[in-house]
Amino acid sequence: MCAGCLASGPDHTCPACQRRAPVFPIRRGEVRFGPVWKVATQAFSRAWVPLSAATLITIVVSAGLNLLQSAALGGLTRGLGQGAPALPTMLFSLLNGALSLGLGMGLVRMGVQAYRGQEVSLGLLFTQFRQYDKLLGLAGMNLLVVMILTVFAGMSVGPLGLFMLPALLGVALVYGIHFSFIMMSVVVAPHLRFGQHVSFARGLLSGNTLTVGGLYLVGGVLVCAAALLLVLPALAAIAFMNLLGLGAFLALANDEGFEAFLQPDRQDELAGH
Repeated sequence: MCAGCLASGPDHTCPACQRRAPVFPIRRGEVRFGPVWKVATQAFSRAWVPLSAATLITIVVSAGLNLLQSAALGGLTRGLGQGAPALPTMLFSLLNGALSLGLGMGLVRMGVQAYRGQEVSLGLLFTQFRQYDKLLGLAGMNLLVVMILTVFAGMSVGPLGLFMLPALLGVALVYGIHFSFIMMSVVVAPHLRFGQHVSFARGLLSGNTLTVGGLYLVGGVLVCAAALLLVLPALAAIAFMNLLGLGAFLALANDEGFEAFLQPDRQDELAGH
């Protein structure tokens, strides 16, 4: 709480601190599959229509951006009569990634609103592009990691591949979980510096990576099962999987040890991060 809340007594919380406070009803030490699933299901039942619609928009826009990137690089290749230069390829990938991440962070913002029990509007999907510097940072980090993993995957030939490919897959999964938490941190605590987002996500996942991975695994199985039916159930399943991951993030952040990350007036406590 801020100084004003403390001065007003233990039963008072100002609107600003209410907005910053964790909105998940499960504490960090109570994170289990059943409770997280139950609360996520309740939140999803209230806002499944806008969340599913936002998921559809995100998928369509991302696919469109990929097509534009392929067309632009293809035209550049034909114009030069050789392979597309590395720099334009990286710039296109960086911009494409930043735009897609902006929508992904908008989905997170909508999920936070759903957990609060407040109205979830599609307009929230486009609210995170103002954090363009962090979007570019996240896209750059993602691009670098993908390039490194691709290089190692190319080296995984012959008998060596029997050991390297499973290891690379495990590294990619762990990185994906950490990356999703960093992205959620940017939405929930936009006042933090980029490095503090990384520290926040790493601290939340300490000792809990397998639990969160299990939640995402169940969500992924649900998406695959829904995809065998119709498009609408698949979209709803993807939206629910995102909400499930966000629920794990909010529950793990619901702890006194992480209050300094969530409250802008306590930034001096993060000097070492």
